[in-house]
Amino acid sequence: MLSTVEKKAAQLDEYRKSRIIKSNDFDVDAYLVPTDVSKQVKNASEWLETIRQEYVSPTQIEKCVMPWTKTHEDFAFRKGEVTVYAGANGHGKSLITGQIALGLVKQKKSVCIASFEMKPERTLHRMLRQFAGEFIDDPMTRDRTSYINRLTDRFSAFVDE
Repeated sequence: MLSTVEKKAAQLDEYRKSRIIKSNDFDVDAYLVPTDVSKQVKNASEWLETIRQEYVSPTQIEKCVMPWTKTHEDFAFRKGEVTVYAGANGHGKSLITGQIALGLVKQKKSVCIASFEMKPERTLHRMLRQFAGEFIDDPMTRDRTSYINRLTDRFSAFVDE
């Protein structure tokens, strides 16, 4: 006699079998044609002329630097590349990302931040604090609303330029 759990497991196994797609259920050749990697992969020799020209007449790449001057000679972002910051929670990934993003915006560069941990509103909230350069949760003014309105207007003009 099967237990209730064993019966459920057997039912689940049957259900899974019914969902398995078999090769005779669809046209494999038609599926592989547009994603045929062999048509996208090139031999190294096919790149040599481009590489040779790059050494002979190097392209001047505009540098996008971090906001800290001591890093300017050692590190730069290149257009079209993706930078990933990974690490444990609470170790400053969002802090450093916000500072770098503000620095790039100051250089008139477009920035996209994608976070799997923080919603965009929270990211912008933190960046607004960084932009202010002071503790905006308790501003040194009696007119908090006016202060926050002026700050968000400045921030908006800064990031939307």
